[in-house]
Amino acid sequence: MDVKEVIFSRASVRVFRPDPLPVDVVNEVLEAGVRAPIAGGVEKWFFVVVMSEGKRRKIYELLKEAHVIYATKVLKEPYPKGSVRKWVQSMEAGNL
Repeated sequence: MDVKEVIFSRASVRVFRPDPLPVDVVNEVLEAGVRAPIAGGVEKWFFVVVMSEGKRRKIYELLKEAHVIYATKVLKEPYPKGSVRKWVQSMEAGNL
């Protein structure tokens, strides 16, 4: 595959299938991630693999809450609450 094919065929995936990945596939993805090029090679990579659906759900809820706090209370110009509410609804419906 040439560079142009890679660039034009990439996609942002935001909705995932529920079936778990085999451990060997997870390990292969982690190995590729560790070997990915980085500027100056100064980053200290670490990955956390969460296989438990319950724990992934809890992480999702915490991240969603953190994003809402950031968008409504941390930014110099907070997002309107109606916009944040629509964003959260889209996220929960799997439309993001």
